[in-house]
Amino acid sequence: MKRRASSSGSASEWALCTPRRPDGLKTALSAKQRHRFSLWLIIDAEGIGALDASAIDMLGDLLARMTSEGLAVIGIARANDRVIERLGRAGRLEPEGHLRNFATINAAVNAFHQRES
Repeated sequence: MKRRASSSGSASEWALCTPRRPDGLKTALSAKQRHRFSLWLIIDAEGIGALDASAIDMLGDLLARMTSEGLAVIGIARANDRVIERLGRAGRLEPEGHLRNFATINAAVNAFHQRES
C-alpha cells in the first residue's frame, strides 16, 4: 500500500493491481478491513476492443463481489466507444449500474483525490 497526504491532512491509500502484480487488490481489500478508508477500483480498458455477453456477465459478477466487499467506486478508464455503448446497453454504467466511466486514468485519479476535499 502506498500513502499520499492530501491538502486536508487525511491520507489516501492505494494499491496497484496489474497482470504482473495481481495481489494488489487483495492487499488493498485486507488493508481496508484493518483501517477505515474508501477504496476505489479502476479498470484500465484501453486494451479491450469489444465485450461479448460472457464478458458482461463476468463483469457483473465482479461488480457484485466488489460492491459487497465495500468498494466505494468501481470505474472503467480509457474504454473505447464500442465498450462504453455495450456497458450502457447492459445497464452496468452509472446511473443504472455500479460502474463509473472515466475518459482517462488521470481523470479517475483526480476524482479520487477530489473526493477528500
